[in-house]
Amino acid sequence: MYKLIFTSITPIHISNGLQLGAGLDYVLLKRNRNELRKFCKLNFNKVAHSLAGLNKINFNEDINLEKLTKLLKSHLNELFQNHKLDDSFFEYSIDISPQFNNYYENESNIGRKFVIEFINSSGKFYVPASSIKGALLTTLNKDNLGINPREPHLKDKFVMSDSDFIDSTNFQVMITNNRPPKVTMICMKKNVQFTLLIRKDGGLDVSLLRDRLEEYSNTQISNAIKNIQPFKSKFHEPKGADIFEDALINIQNISLDKDEYLINLGFGSGSWFKIKEKLVPKFKSKKRNAKKGEYEAAHTSFTFYDNPIHIGWCKLKIEKSHL
Repeated sequence: MYKLIFTSITPIHISNGLQLGAGLDYVLLKRNRNELRKFCKLNFNKVAHSLAGLNKINFNEDINLEKLTKLLKSHLNELFQNHKLDDSFFEYSIDISPQFNNYYENESNIGRKFVIEFINSSGKFYVPASSIKGALLTTLNKDNLGINPREPHLKDKFVMSDSDFIDSTNFQVMITNNRPPKVTMICMKKNVQFTLLIRKDGGLDVSLLRDRLEEYSNTQISNAIKNIQPFKSKFHEPKGADIFEDALINIQNISLDKDEYLINLGFGSGSWFKIKEKLVPKFKSKKRNAKKGEYEAAHTSFTFYDNPIHIGWCKLKIEKSHL
């Protein structure tokens, strides 16, 4: 059995496929008068029960989305003022970044305040084994580590557990800085540690994994930096490619201990870190004068406002476990 110990060094997002709408799925509230506003995902059952008990909804009238969000906001403010708003009204409450706060307050962004949710179970966040297994397969250039569908007798050869639940204080709503429209998502913060156990190692060669981890990220970062050069800005104002380059150089400069490795996880990091080593990901060209069927190298990926920061990076330690 092996223990994989991850420490986030940039924001990480692993999506559950849901987008949360402002005023209906979530609200921004000060839970008490002395703190900053929090992103609060509504507990639909609790809020609906509270509204129904107070006869707040007139079912003889048409109810549209605007009326419903105003009703929810008014009701929650009323509960807050009367000291009746407690944790049961929310599935979870997390921090928001200053950039998201400014984006939310901008009236021109009405209708564009959706937030992509991080995977969770009843409001408790975790990292699924499937996401980690996918990152390992990419690094190893393998299709599977366990079950081979061509074998006549199927049995589990590789078994990995999900991480334990990760406290909500380790998450924040963030907004990207280099793609129009901007993308808003719940991210794990930097410097968060989480662990997954490999209970059966199947076809995993751990020595090979260590070697490949050391090579893969360095190779793909170098490839990305080399291939985005034609897309950099010709003027002083940086473009997506310039920000992407700076973010990747920041990753290259991170110091690692002898037994630590770089690995990229989750959503938004770009195809550079989801493909076979030394391949250059290409997409249909969006240039105005592009020829039919012309392709160009991928050159942007999600980054954030600090430094800048690229998404999805962790330090990884691999330990033999006797649990």
